[in-house]
Amino acid sequence: MCRWSVGCFFVAVGRNCQSRISSRYLLVELLTAALFLACYSYFGLTLAALKYCVFGFLLLGLIFTDAENKLLPDKLTLPGFALGRAVQFAGTSARRSFAVPAGGGEHSVLS
Repeated sequence: MCRWSVGCFFVAVGRNCQSRISSRYLLVELLTAALFLACYSYFGLTLAALKYCVFGFLLLGLIFTDAENKLLPDKLTLPGFALGRAVQFAGTSARRSFAVPAGGGEHSVLS
């Protein structure tokens, strides 16, 4: 039984135990791994690295879901919004940011 989808992709040539694995799934997994590695190499093992890893993970999920379905699911947007607000108030970033209401929404401005 295949437990690691990316490993299955290479071992079973794009097939898991029951159905085909999309090459887009492999791309998302590799991009996520590269993103996490970049965050770790830039920030080290810090809360800022965790914050940017979660932000990047959510963005990648939203980008590929939107490209396929033309829909941004609440399962990603609502927790992302809540986490973003919590992190903003906790101030875990090396650079402080604040939100500026503009154009009907909030845009983060680095100071």
